[in-house]
Amino acid sequence: MPFAITVLPAARRVEVVYPAEPTPRDVAEYLLAIKKVMDEIAAPWFCLVDQRALASMPEKLLEQIRTMNEYAVRKGMVRSARLVKSVFEVMENNRMAQAAQASSRSFYDRDEALRWLHGGG
Repeated sequence: MPFAITVLPAARRVEVVYPAEPTPRDVAEYLLAIKKVMDEIAAPWFCLVDQRALASMPEKLLEQIRTMNEYAVRKGMVRSARLVKSVFEVMENNRMAQAAQASSRSFYDRDEALRWLHGGG
């Protein structure tokens, strides 16, 4: 299954669900599709990324996605919440985000992620 992208204009939110093992082709198609979404959505906007099914991703593909995240910020993304499988992933991802002073946090609870994403937490 490739990446799934849902745009919720009323909530000013883009939601992305990662596949378990994205292929280079999946990532290439995703990058084209998400860039189009970012070019069309009104700023400011938020992003909820569900990575709970993600088993692995090669470092080269991760670098392409990091570059697209930088583009997202330039296009008006103000916060990004990442859903992950474990508390350990939440702690590690949040530690890295704090070090980078990024407006990104990881969660394992969708409701908690949405509250934080829209400024309630």
